[in-house]
Amino acid sequence: MVDPVVSGVGWLRRADAELARHPDLEHAAREVRGFEAGGRWMATAIATLRGRPLRSRTTAFTRLGTTKYAKCAAAAVGAFLATAPWGIACALAATVLAFYAVEARSVFVFPAAIEFGRRGPAAARALHRRAGGTITVMTRVLPIAAFMVFGWIVNGRPRHNFAVGCLAVVLWSESLRRRETSTPCVLELGATAPLHVVRVEHAFESNEDRGAEAPNTRVLYASDLHLGAWGAERALRELLRITIRERPDVVLLGGDLIDAPRALPRLRDWIRRLRTWSIVAAVPGNHDARWLDVLAAIVTEEGGHWLPHRPLRIAGLRIDGVPSRDASEASERRILCAHHPNVFETAAWLGYGIVFAGHLHGGQMIVCDVRGRHFPGAWFAPFTGRCFERAETTMLISRGLADTLPIRFRCPREVILLTLQNVEHTNSRVDATTVNSIHYPR
Repeated sequence: MVDPVVSGVGWLRRADAELARHPDLEHAAREVRGFEAGGRWMATAIATLRGRPLRSRTTAFTRLGTTKYAKCAAAAVGAFLATAPWGIACALAATVLAFYAVEARSVFVFPAAIEFGRRGPAAARALHRRAGGTITVMTRVLPIAAFMVFGWIVNGRPRHNFAVGCLAVVLWSESLRRRETSTPCVLELGATAPLHVVRVEHAFESNEDRGAEAPNTRVLYASDLHLGAWGAERALRELLRITIRERPDVVLLGGDLIDAPRALPRLRDWIRRLRTWSIVAAVPGNHDARWLDVLAAIVTEEGGHWLPHRPLRIAGLRIDGVPSRDASEASERRILCAHHPNVFETAAWLGYGIVFAGHLHGGQMIVCDVRGRHFPGAWFAPFTGRCFERAETTMLISRGLADTLPIRFRCPREVILLTLQNVEHTNSRVDATTVNSIHYPR
């Protein structure tokens, strides 16, 4: 389960608590002078937190620190000169923001160099992306920097503040390295932030003929690929990595597969790659209406299933691409893989247990969430949210992989990983999936 997002102040509090548990670290921080000593102190802190010594590496901390802050200073000077004609207040604000924008991009260079040596720069960039990108990282870096720079005015303990700030960055990087936190991107342009995995567990009642030992089934739903749009290829690479890591029984592609005919060969290539690791099934979306026959041919030729033509049956599970009254076997559980959430009323009337949908992209801008609905998008489309229930039907709505208009605000891209859990047959009704049983990255 993913931990809640931790703010900059939250990391400072955690760091202060760790220093209280390890007073030797704070004592050692009093002797730190310069980048070299600071880097060695951070290495000691990482080893202390892990409870084991680190692999010995030779790291040029002085060069790393000098390069990092030279870039920050250059960005600050450039911002000041560019905005000076607008007034001193505006220039100073731009200077601070430019300095810490560059600082945010390189905040993990010391921990990454300690852990990965020469591969440190690449690792630092990966941690930066996992942390949500530059703007999101800045919302954490600025409180930490303010505490380190000005906190001594309040408490008169500059070395303590240095130790707490550096340890906050270490704790943050360690959490990202272990993937304990997954920070939603405040502002995302072109699928640059990490793709989130929303994990959903749904209990189903085992049929007596199948027995209680029937295995769990895992379904990965990915909607709104928008191949041909900016950032879509990057999103598909992340989808492939998630498929390889999670090994779902089936990958469902929930429509809006392409944005332009030039993307058809790329869709063929990606289905072929995904088919190496899982069963792949697909439905079309509104963006695919002009190429339905071509898309159906590509999916089936590459070994996938085009669900509008026929349902997919796997491990006692029937997955439909269109709402259907067709009788199913008594032991089958039914899932509807759709694109537009407006199908929910029909699906509930037909008795589907789970409905997957996409199309709305979560609104792409979320100012507030009220009872599971995202605003302002919910004013225009009532199903702008994540989970809706009616009778015994649950609809799970994905915010999608990519966008035709590639900009998002507080609305991370995502896929849904559904685990259908088998429970022993009883006379009591098995509760449907509820919002409380869905583990969302926050």
